[in-house]
Amino acid sequence: MSMKILAAVVLFEPDIGRLIKNIEAISPQVDSVLLINNDSTNTMSFLNEKVHSTNICIIDNKENLGIAVALNQLLEYAQANHFEWVISLDQDSIVPINMVQEYENIIKEDGIGIICPKIYDINNDLSKGSNIDIELIHDEQDVITSGSCINVKAAVDVGGFDERLFIDFVDTDFQKRILLSGYKIVRNNKVELIHEIGKIENIHFMGHKIICTNHNPFRRYYQVRNRLYFKKKYYGNVSLIKEKIRLILGTIKIVIFESCKKEKIAATMKGFNDYKDLLNEVTVSRVKEPKMKISFVLPALYGTGGINVVYEYANRLKKRGHDATVYVPIKAYNMHRGKTVIDLIKQLYATCKVLVDVYIKQTPKKIGYENGVNIKAVWKITDRYVKKADIVIATAWCTAFDVNALKSSKGEKFYFVQDYEIWDNSELGKASYRLPMKKICIAEWIKDKLVIECGCKAEKILVINNGINTQKFFVNKKIKNGDGDTLNCLMLDHVLEKKGVRYGVTAFNLAKEAIPNLKLRMFGTKKSQYVPSEVDYYENPKQDILVQLYQESDIFIFPSLEEGWGLTPIEAMACGCAVVGTNVGCMLDIGMNNENAILCHIADAKQMADGIIKLSQNSAFRKQIAENGYKTVQKLDWEKSTDKFEQELLNYLK
Repeated sequence: MSMKILAAVVLFEPDIGRLIKNIEAISPQVDSVLLINNDSTNTMSFLNEKVHSTNICIIDNKENLGIAVALNQLLEYAQANHFEWVISLDQDSIVPINMVQEYENIIKEDGIGIICPKIYDINNDLSKGSNIDIELIHDEQDVITSGSCINVKAAVDVGGFDERLFIDFVDTDFQKRILLSGYKIVRNNKVELIHEIGKIENIHFMGHKIICTNHNPFRRYYQVRNRLYFKKKYYGNVSLIKEKIRLILGTIKIVIFESCKKEKIAATMKGFNDYKDLLNEVTVSRVKEPKMKISFVLPALYGTGGINVVYEYANRLKKRGHDATVYVPIKAYNMHRGKTVIDLIKQLYATCKVLVDVYIKQTPKKIGYENGVNIKAVWKITDRYVKKADIVIATAWCTAFDVNALKSSKGEKFYFVQDYEIWDNSELGKASYRLPMKKICIAEWIKDKLVIECGCKAEKILVINNGINTQKFFVNKKIKNGDGDTLNCLMLDHVLEKKGVRYGVTAFNLAKEAIPNLKLRMFGTKKSQYVPSEVDYYENPKQDILVQLYQESDIFIFPSLEEGWGLTPIEAMACGCAVVGTNVGCMLDIGMNNENAILCHIADAKQMADGIIKLSQNSAFRKQIAENGYKTVQKLDWEKSTDKFEQELLNYLK
């Protein structure tokens, strides 16, 4: 086992038979099992029997201190005994035999605070989980403590469990602070935990199924008090009012269908009164409130490097304690801005594709997990679907008009400009840039265009170059001389003409006539008409494959006719490639001809071929270009870019 994992069961009047089965199921999977006894009356002989077991330890509390105290005892024990992860189990949960094995498959991923299982409630035939293997959880109420594998460091960072809560909402409050602190909560749906929530009874009444939990008055008090405290603390008065209405309706259900009516009504009234006392106390846990609520509005779920940039910023801002949400419309935009029948058919097709992605493939959950972001797919970008926030950010021309139309309560309006998008409708594109929104551009050339051609004020436009994640894109061992039998060239393929693929292929073919040992590999989301039959083609390569392609290549060909920034040459430089390409996009900001790249005129295949030949014939020069390019991109740090981006947003909230 690669990491030390501790499992713990908190005991209070357990079913001994089920407890034994659980211990037998979890014990072989972990390094040690900790039993925390909260003054149970039926466990003495059982504990005496287990006290000498090799991997079972016991904390025997002489009174019922509550679940929160017990869980903090678990964290203290884990720290003292150098356990990195702990699995918390309720005494009535049934542990699957694959739990730890499946958790270990993802336990080493960065930023994870909690890994939880799919929950199946045996009393109500309901489950919490989905049909995708791994999903990112954004709602703290979608998780329970039982079966959750908790990162000890993360738990300590957020202050542990709030002992004032005693029982009920202890886990919800803890999980909320985990999310606010920038840690991820991940559900592994391959692990299904069978769990019993209360003494649920399903009652059929006038054609409806009524679910009664039948919790005793003691539990009812803490459920009411802690629920109201939690809603007020994190979500304010509007949520509090809704919760009070919900609890009143729940009390009516108790009066009609449950026993101990008077006692439960009294417990409810006391909970309504006492929650305010918790709010007035100094909280035990170190809560990190979100600094800003930020909404990003994307034109689509995936498909461009610019979309990935937005995900990168959302993830990094979330890690800094901000509440960042990414909105994507299900009703697709008319990206070509025309009103022909063909344009409308394309829009309808795109909408149907998004519907499949959202409701069948569950793509937002998958992308959200991969990028560590909260993605909300909504029908369209209007006040009805976008929540209140401090900042709302348009990320493309089509989103700019929708964001501009939102109410001021949806946030201070920004426009994150990643390209000069006037390629098929100059008038409409320029109109989006004239909207009264603060603008952040990714390159100086875009700022110049907005100032000169759209009349925007230069002092109100901030330029922040995109970063590069050098942990993901890096040189394998060292930058190579490339003196082998074959020189590998790599190029992005794209169906858009502005990517200049036909010029890049022509340049390679011209260079190959002079340098026969050149080999071309290409990658893209969909093969274009310009890809030669003899090319090794990689369709939708995963990131590790793409990085390997960069690392194995000597020369990267960048033939684009127009770019907002251009991620691929930056990624290639970070992986040790010598870049030859057009002087557009990022190259206008960071490119230096014959120093860190060979830069050519737009659509000049002959000049680009000469550059490929020059790099191929002189290995020392090629290595020098690659090394200088590598040094250049090391200055493009995502943390520095996020510093500037974050500060720009904060400036407008002061």
